[in-house]
Amino acid sequence: MLKVMNIKNTKGRITLVSMLIVALFVMMGGIYMFTQSTKAAAIQSAKDVLTDARPGQASNHTLTFTINNAIDAGDTLTIDFDDGTFDFVTTGFAITDAKDYDIDDDGADKVVVVDGACAADQFEIDSMTNSVFQFTYCAGSTAVASGSIMTVQIGTNASTSGGTGDTQITNPAESAGGGVADTPTITVGGTFGGSGDLLVALVAGVTVSVTVDESAAFTIAGRSDAQCADYDNTAGTEIALTSATAVTFPTITSSNDETFIDGCQRLTVSTNAATGYVITVAEDDQLESVSSTILDGTCDSGCGDSTEAQWATSTNNGFGYCMVDIAGGGDAAATADAGWGTNDCDDADTYFKTIASIADSDTVANIMSSVTAVSGDVSDIGYRLSVSDTQAAGAYQNIVSFVMTPTY
Repeated sequence: MLKVMNIKNTKGRITLVSMLIVALFVMMGGIYMFTQSTKAAAIQSAKDVLTDARPGQASNHTLTFTINNAIDAGDTLTIDFDDGTFDFVTTGFAITDAKDYDIDDDGADKVVVVDGACAADQFEIDSMTNSVFQFTYCAGSTAVASGSIMTVQIGTNASTSGGTGDTQITNPAESAGGGVADTPTITVGGTFGGSGDLLVALVAGVTVSVTVDESAAFTIAGRSDAQCADYDNTAGTEIALTSATAVTFPTITSSNDETFIDGCQRLTVSTNAATGYVITVAEDDQLESVSSTILDGTCDSGCGDSTEAQWATSTNNGFGYCMVDIAGGGDAAATADAGWGTNDCDDADTYFKTIASIADSDTVANIMSSVTAVSGDVSDIGYRLSVSDTQAAGAYQNIVSFVMTPTY
């Protein structure tokens, strides 16, 4: 009996030792497994910014993430766009064209080279299979430290690896629909030991529509003597009174015949016409009374409906006009009339034209224009009259009309 008991005790001791040995192996195995798992530390602060998040559209990708494992020479970094559900189209990318890829380490560029062209501190694009991009950190490279912020650009946004990228990744076709975003997964990995998933949201664009009516506004306003240009050094001795609807010259007597009488109006244009507008001016006829006409004249010499010329001698009688573009009044490039050049109403030598007569079938002249939409394009039209001392007495008038033509 005692011997049997000894055998049982021995067996008990053997069993206890066996359990201790098994426990030890389990603990060692656990330590080993824990040590192995720390080599695959997850990346952090990971995101992928797309230039176009609509399904089926070509887009650039900018992936940013923090690594918690160093990238040593010979390690690989992979970007996997194939999650098994959504199909990013990567046709056109190749390991023989490095321009479509950029990799930065904490903002410092790491040049990406084609397969077989590896050099120290560069990445080589050495595999491009099934929408998985694999980059190898070249031999002889200084390790990219753990904690570094990595930025990977893929697409036409890449611009530092021998040129500018010319290929983009096409987003998967829409799956969820109905305003619900598809969320494909992009996986970062590689032999450097880090890994992690980035999700992007793809959603069809929202159609926004609005109809804008055509608009056009043209106003005429009277101007005072002080508000009108100086018309070179031969400004009129008297001023015509102007309003939005009338230009009224003073009565001509022996004291103001053979002299210049000047006045002006302000013209303001606004339109959303995409290709701008043109304004023309015409008179129904020359200034006429019941029995006589004040001829438009030719300025000092050579001016007409389409040709401007100097008019500084007041005994050269007639009726004409000049133009001046007002700075800061809308589209400054839309000059009142390019023909005046440096001889508009407010220049040292003012040039004038005569106003085309509808009764005489004259060709009307453009006095304001723009090739784009404008808001508050402003010019002044200046009028000049000189009447001969032999002009027949009478009340003279005509009608000057403006036509605005916007082009939508």
